[in-house]
Amino acid sequence: MELGEADYGEAGLERLADSELLLARRRFSGSVYFAGRAVESILRAILWRNDSDVAQGKKALDTGHDLRKLLAGVRDLGVLSEREQRGGQLTVDVQHIARLWHNNLRFCHDRKLGTHWRSLGEVTRKRSLELAVREFVEACASVVKRCYVIWQS
Repeated sequence: MELGEADYGEAGLERLADSELLLARRRFSGSVYFAGRAVESILRAILWRNDSDVAQGKKALDTGHDLRKLLAGVRDLGVLSEREQRGGQLTVDVQHIARLWHNNLRFCHDRKLGTHWRSLGEVTRKRSLELAVREFVEACASVVKRCYVIWQS
């Protein structure tokens, strides 16, 4: 199946909506997985729209699922504002998301996610897994919304 710019952009919005539905049902690891996928999708959409070599199949996106590498590729295109180029909130949010998200979350159950995030200091006695996941999804939503505007421009 061939995928392109529009597929990645629209999938980003759908995965974010999926994430929010799962969060409402307290399905935390699925919610985190889809929220991270939404970020990955929208970053890929920007790369497809703005890098003609990628769009024409002359260059592959050799980033795997590494959100930091995808952001670096977007930054290299020069489509971010000067403030974002210097490490604005978008960069801060993507760095935070990338620290907590990985593609293998698709196989993770909630208890495992809680243990992992506890080891990273995201979940503590005073900060529940539910709160940590809510804040993670909010950060992802912020990135997707900002990137959607960039993608559309």
